[in-house]
Amino acid sequence: SAAHSDTGGGSPSKMLHAAEKGLHALPLPPALAQWVDRLPHDLLTIIDTIEQGGGRVWLVGGCVRDCLSGLTPWEVDMATTMHPAQVLALFPRALDTGSEHGTVTVRKGGVSCEVTTLRAEGELLDVGARAHSIDFGMCLKHDLLRRDLTINALAVHVASRALFDPLEGQQDIFSGTLRAVGSAEDRLGEDALRAMRAYRFIDSKVGVREPDQELSRTLRRSAGLLSKVSRERVWAELRRILSGPRAPLVCSRMARDG
Repeated sequence: SAAHSDTGGGSPSKMLHAAEKGLHALPLPPALAQWVDRLPHDLLTIIDTIEQGGGRVWLVGGCVRDCLSGLTPWEVDMATTMHPAQVLALFPRALDTGSEHGTVTVRKGGVSCEVTTLRAEGELLDVGARAHSIDFGMCLKHDLLRRDLTINALAVHVASRALFDPLEGQQDIFSGTLRAVGSAEDRLGEDALRAMRAYRFIDSKVGVREPDQELSRTLRRSAGLLSKVSRERVWAELRRILSGPRAPLVCSRMARDG
């Protein structure tokens, strides 16, 4: 049971789940171990319900990134092998907030979290504007490798106390580096809004992250792609940039890059 995991970082369980094939399980660093130990009971119940129902579930993305950055995550996102219909069946109070994209919002007690089915990319539909159709997958590695930045391609399995970091995103967090997953041109081309997301992540809230050479070069060439993105999505991202503690620095960088 996730709710009865040992305290301390510990070594991850040797047995990887089939969905974790091709990944190396790392022990939780101290900051992550302490955070996992303090996860609310209702959140652990959500995890247990999915896993006892036959799924596998991981904490992913921003909560893992923020914790490793020295922040206390205030929201939790999960990735699972279960399809949205299965998640909705397990949780009567869950909200269908985007099942066509694999996302369901699960509510339990005082906890609300987004649970998204693992993804494997479909065919390219339209360069620049949420380019791919979504196919659901059963492979955590594929899901992490389709994310935008290495600092977001991290996952934690609570019960086995394992960190999955196939692209050394942990090292990029510690060194304050922004690096695309694979080709920066490919990642930004898949969804032009990813350029604005990259600018937002320059501000780590506890410091400044510097885009690497390849990402910097691609950002300077990406301004024209935003014309393909809806104004609502652009404004939502800009609002998040402007609410950051280093918004002036980020905005001046955006202006400089054109």
